[in-house]
Amino acid sequence: MTHADRVDITQITLDMNLPAAQRAQQYLQQVKNPYAFRCGDIAVNVRFCHNGKTLEQAMQAYFTALRTKE
Repeated sequence: MTHADRVDITQITLDMNLPAAQRAQQYLQQVKNPYAFRCGDIAVNVRFCHNGKTLEQAMQAYFTALRTKE
């Protein structure tokens, strides 16, 4: 995957009035590949270890943190 093919997550918008599950669905639809994306000019590759958090747990923590920043 090239740098240009990756979605820039700084351009993703979410409806913060939706429940967390629906915000996660919005995010996944927009990011297309949650394991390979950009944050501005930085390419990000995500990997998880066998005994670490699941993607679902990590995303839930991320969206919860966003909501508490409001």
